[in-house]
Amino acid sequence: MSIININDMIKKIKNSGINQLKNLYQSGFILKESIQATPKPHFQLSELSNFLDNIIIFNYNKDRVFNILQRRVEKNTSNYLDYFRLGLFMIDNNNLLEAQQYFKQSCLLKKDFSLGRYWLGRTYELLGDETEALIQYKIASELDPRNWRSWLKRAVFLIKKGMYELAYECGQNALATSKKNGELFGILACLAFRLNYHKEFIEFYSEALKFNIKDINIVIQLSNCMIKTENYEDALKLIEKNIKREPNNLILLNNKGYCLNMLNQHAQALSIYLKAHNINPMDTEIINNIGTTYLKMNNAYEAQKWYDIGLKIQPNAAMFNNKAVCLELLGQYEEAAIFYRKAANLEPHNPIYEKNHRLSLIKAHKYENVIDSCLKLFKTGNNIDADTYEEIGYCLYQLKKYDDALRMFYAGLALQPNNSILLTRIGLCLEKLNFKEEALSYYNAALKVEKSKKAI
Repeated sequence: MSIININDMIKKIKNSGINQLKNLYQSGFILKESIQATPKPHFQLSELSNFLDNIIIFNYNKDRVFNILQRRVEKNTSNYLDYFRLGLFMIDNNNLLEAQQYFKQSCLLKKDFSLGRYWLGRTYELLGDETEALIQYKIASELDPRNWRSWLKRAVFLIKKGMYELAYECGQNALATSKKNGELFGILACLAFRLNYHKEFIEFYSEALKFNIKDINIVIQLSNCMIKTENYEDALKLIEKNIKREPNNLILLNNKGYCLNMLNQHAQALSIYLKAHNINPMDTEIINNIGTTYLKMNNAYEAQKWYDIGLKIQPNAAMFNNKAVCLELLGQYEEAAIFYRKAANLEPHNPIYEKNHRLSLIKAHKYENVIDSCLKLFKTGNNIDADTYEEIGYCLYQLKKYDDALRMFYAGLALQPNNSILLTRIGLCLEKLNFKEEALSYYNAALKVEKSKKAI
């Protein structure tokens, strides 16, 4: 090949845009072979040889890249960029320890090399050393405050350490140099939620909705925050925008179903939950949610079938409780009481299950059982609320023990003086005991309480 042809090639390369470099790929190899065959290459040929190396690296021919970079660092051990490129090559081929050594050498040669520190931190992160990774990301962000990726990584690791305010500060620094990043807005929204920055939370998640967020974990965390703040429509938008990349992600499907239920789109929610169940038939949370959706659709019969399936896999208090709700709706109060009792036995410190058990017994007209249950509560020394006094008083009233019932209602009223139910119950007892005027005064007091509620 003549010098003229080579000069023409140099001119053509230097006048090409970055996209046209790929078109010169094969020509580059032909020129390389010509140059390597020249005993004493002209200076211009040597310059072209280095330039063509860069074309090969740009096009990433794996068979040749490593050899080119190795030859370069052997000739010039002070070129930090070639060590950096070797590190990138190694990390791309999952040789993390070797990549780490090359990045270290690159940073030794250039002390203020922020990008090198970032990738060194990345190797530590991938190798599971989060402490050292955080150190490197911190150095990288201090060397170049415009390196938003380092600030973002710092924020992520600080969140894991529970240092939310500092993480939020790092996220803000990242935002100063990168305003088009869904992950960043998502992380900042989650942090704002945790720090009770309500205005900022809405602002950040509104921005996050504009992007396809690559990190699905951020989508999950952000959707959780939006659900907790009852922003169901926006949470649904976020999930639908990002779920296409992981259509079988059970957490996202579960969150989507929950949002649809809260928006009264129960049929659509059921479809989503059934899809999730087909992916993992053993997931009891999904099974419970299917049952709950049937309940919302007023289908207690179908709902209890799903709770039965879940209870066979993994019995838990919430599902026993839900099964009991179905039985109550089907008019099977004694059966319901059995399942409420099972829930209460599994979680004895949860007063709701115990209360539900008593109420189902009342509906089954098992008044003595309710009284026994309440007496056990008295013996434990637990705080008895006004509702419990009302329940035991009601049972005593049904058993025509009006004096005893009256004492229970008075005890409840002492805790809640404006409880219209208790006022009415006292009036009923007094009437049964022939204290007509006193009974009327309590009825009037109950009416007054109800009127004041309506006025509010």
